[in-house]
Amino acid sequence: MYPKLPELIKYLKSLSQTKSIFLVTNGQEPEMLEKLEKEDALPTQIYLSMNAGTIETFKKVNRPLLKDSWERFNKSLEFIRKTRTRTVIRITLIKGINDKEDEIPKFAELIKKANPHFVEVKAYMYLGYSRLRLKQENMPRHEEVKEWAFKLLENLPNFEYMDEQLESRIVILQNKKR
Repeated sequence: MYPKLPELIKYLKSLSQTKSIFLVTNGQEPEMLEKLEKEDALPTQIYLSMNAGTIETFKKVNRPLLKDSWERFNKSLEFIRKTRTRTVIRITLIKGINDKEDEIPKFAELIKKANPHFVEVKAYMYLGYSRLRLKQENMPRHEEVKEWAFKLLENLPNFEYMDEQLESRIVILQNKKR
């Protein structure tokens, strides 16, 4: 992550026109997340991308460079659980890769560990560099995203369906207790 991120967020917060600051992370720099909190530089909302429920799928989807990437990701989940700012787990569903029904309980375990305010389940979109590795067929339809999200919800008693956006192929789940 950008080494001067705390300073950047503080600067953005100081601007009168700033309404909110969102930070999206893949969870590979949990120390930076801790630094943001320690330096009172938390954004309005943190999105943690979660593309796998198991270490095997994690390695397949993310192709991590760091040997301890799974451990780093799990440290970021722990941070999400205790931080004072609004948090979202963003799951990008890739048809035929990470949408298998038997992995849903594993996703749920990780979500419970993080206890975020929201879970956003969205469809993979065939764009950019991802087209070098994936196919257009890997894009799930909105109905498939919604069906998967409701199966996930069966494993998350503290969450409820909140909203969806058909054109964007997104379903939002809300934590009832946070």
